[in-house]
Amino acid sequence: MNTQPTSGAKIINAHKDNIDEIISYILQNKLVAIPYGKKERRVFALVGLANDGVVERMKRIKSREASQGVAISGIPDVAPFVAELHKTKSLVNSARLLKTTPVKLIHKAFDIGAVGLILIAQDWLPKGATMVNEAGERTVLIAGEASKEEYDIFPVLYRKLLTKHYKVMVGTSANLHGEDTYNIKQQEEALSKLKDHVDVFVYDGAKLGIFPLFKHLTSTTMIDLTSSIPKVVRWGNIHPSRFRSIFPGLIFEPKKLKAYHGRERMYHVLLKKIGSPIQNIFKSE
Repeated sequence: MNTQPTSGAKIINAHKDNIDEIISYILQNKLVAIPYGKKERRVFALVGLANDGVVERMKRIKSREASQGVAISGIPDVAPFVAELHKTKSLVNSARLLKTTPVKLIHKAFDIGAVGLILIAQDWLPKGATMVNEAGERTVLIAGEASKEEYDIFPVLYRKLLTKHYKVMVGTSANLHGEDTYNIKQQEEALSKLKDHVDVFVYDGAKLGIFPLFKHLTSTTMIDLTSSIPKVVRWGNIHPSRFRSIFPGLIFEPKKLKAYHGRERMYHVLLKKIGSPIQNIFKSE
């Protein structure tokens, strides 16, 4: 059921039947806080249409400097809409080496986990959604991960926005300046803190997720694909070596990975060896 609080954001249930209503607000340049991601690290994102007005409003909420770019909210399907894939050097080189296409490589990267890919930007993108690299090229960051879980309406919503309305979204973590990203078990706190800053809050009644043990596993590993050799520019919770299967020659410094390697390894061992019963271990949390 949809309810309108006395002040602040409109609350809409995270259900597939409400996708069109959520899209209608996005098309009106409204800011939406929405949960996304796989259940073990489900978090809230702040999304809106990729235009100057929405970007500036996001920056004010996050207290970001005007020079800071905002990422394109990510599902792999969005890449051809915002990036010049054929001009993104190491993406093209990797695809040639592996005898596949740039689009397929991007899908594989998002399947691995939370990733941000820096690509050559298309000219139509708002300035706030791009950056300029050392070569003077305009670049765009697409950040997110692939999720095919039934409860996650975000990729379904985004594909409909792309294919029916030909629109893309900018996005960032849904939290105020100086605060950590809100995970699904912090939903009430997220609503309380964000309701006066966003127009729509998508409320997940299922409250899925294994937190707070895995809440640190929301950090994104970012890879710059614009030069001739792919390079990791941010070490997130997915170990960069896992991306070498799709980006041969990927450059990163192992000594900078110590803070993440153990946690990321534990996470994958638990999920692979124990599987779904892991949820019972932390049921009391």
